[in-house]
Amino acid sequence: MNYGRFVTCLGMIVLTATGAFAQVNKPPHVHVIGGQEDMPQLNALMKAADGAFASGNYAEAEELYKQALIILPGGKPRLNLAEIYEHEDRLAEAAEQYDQLIFDKKTGSSIGGDPITHMRYVLLLLKLNRWSDAVSVYAAHTGYTVPGLPDFDAKRPDFDRMAALAHALVAAFNPRYSDDRLTIAQRRAHIDEALKLNPKDAFVHWCEGQWYRRAGKDAEAKAAFLRAAAIPGADRTWQERAKAAAEKIKLPPAKNSSSPQPAESP
Repeated sequence: MNYGRFVTCLGMIVLTATGAFAQVNKPPHVHVIGGQEDMPQLNALMKAADGAFASGNYAEAEELYKQALIILPGGKPRLNLAEIYEHEDRLAEAAEQYDQLIFDKKTGSSIGGDPITHMRYVLLLLKLNRWSDAVSVYAAHTGYTVPGLPDFDAKRPDFDRMAALAHALVAAFNPRYSDDRLTIAQRRAHIDEALKLNPKDAFVHWCEGQWYRRAGKDAEAKAAFLRAAAIPGADRTWQERAKAAAEKIKLPPAKNSSSPQPAESP
């Protein structure tokens, strides 16, 4: 991936010195925000960091992402650093990274403003028992990104319901940035957790249907949408949307195709 587009979109004055990428452990220059001339160094750092992360070498990946942050103080380096801290159960440190990623306008990016980033932060805040902060982050996107979801009161905690909705959103929707690391199996784990927390929520079952569409399992997707539409006393908005989604799926008489399908917008 070319990370230059993230730097360009920041639209800030560049303060930098030129120089080739020499040692990953000791960057030759310290930058406030990198320019186009620093993209080879940034791309090399990110490639090495991603490789270390994929192999489970979190200590090395952490150091490399921190170096990338010197050039690009936001975006993917900060998101991936937060992910490392979550893997290592350093939840307070992960929260600090999400907080800077989402709320620091000086180093903001499309990743920090993405609804899926927000929902991942919501899940972390719930783990940390920070209900009122979770409500604020949750409310920042759900009202217009996914109309029809419930509001939450900062004075009336409902951890399970919010967590179920956040898990379902992470599972069913693609982030706006292109290189999301979540696999189909990881998304399924989010769906399973959402169903465990709130098995009678029509939106959660609608998201399960979207997961099946993504996995290329149209028969199972149709069944999930029909389950959502049939839940007694469930939210009528999502029941109607689930019913409409089920009607759009025309199952062939032969075996279903295994080609993944993109998630539909609500």
